[in-house]
Amino acid sequence: MSMPTPDARADLSRRSHAAVGPCDDSPGSDRHVCQGPIELESTSPQQTEAIGAALAELLAPGDVLALCGPLGTGKTVLIRGIAHGLGVPLDEPVLSPTFVLVREHQGRLPLLHCDAYRLRDPRELIDLGLEELRRERGVVIAIEWADRFPELVPPDAIRIELEHVDPQTRRVRIHIGEAARAARVAKRLAAG
Repeated sequence: MSMPTPDARADLSRRSHAAVGPCDDSPGSDRHVCQGPIELESTSPQQTEAIGAALAELLAPGDVLALCGPLGTGKTVLIRGIAHGLGVPLDEPVLSPTFVLVREHQGRLPLLHCDAYRLRDPRELIDLGLEELRRERGVVIAIEWADRFPELVPPDAIRIELEHVDPQTRRVRIHIGEAARAARVAKRLAAG
């Protein structure tokens, strides 16, 4: 497995969208104000990995990524790009943790890759101490199928929605609550 080529990064179709996503600025809301999602389209796994690698450059200790989307939209591929962008060796497999719940990868920041697909109860992940690891070790946590248990997702999480556009194309929407950070991510993703 190699990092996405400059051509794959350059071919990303970039579109910013002003619609409000799952963030809420209503009085009493515990969610941050959202400028609207950052929207990208990918026509290959390499492009999806490139999106993940670019996003990884802006991640900080304790960040949580909540991924949702139907089967086959590229959640694991995006996380593979994030892992490689965090410095996980290219020859280290980044596989879906569907049957083991969590896989840990070491890079410039440790990455805990979680999968809620087969969970019957969110306590299965909570009992693993993810929140403590997030606070004490500064790990980045990426949760596939996060929409199954929204209570696992902290209000400051980066929410990523993937969807099929057609058999070859995926739409990736990235929701970041903090406006200044959202602008930095949009600028970095636009740079390829």
